[in-house]
Amino acid sequence: MAEEANRLRKREAAEQWARSVRDDGQFGTWRYVFATETHIRGAAGSWAGLLVATNPE
Repeated sequence: MAEEANRLRKREAAEQWARSVRDDGQFGTWRYVFATETHIRGAAGSWAGLLVATNPE
């Protein structure tokens, strides 16, 4: 349970960081992609497929 809570905190922190960098506008395009092993297998080596599967903001 603590492991899952820690994982969620890390994910939220990464999303906030990517949003801050993106919104600043000085560093190009940044997005945070949270991909599970299932997402990665389903993308079959395709970056475009991974983006579709994970739908990053």
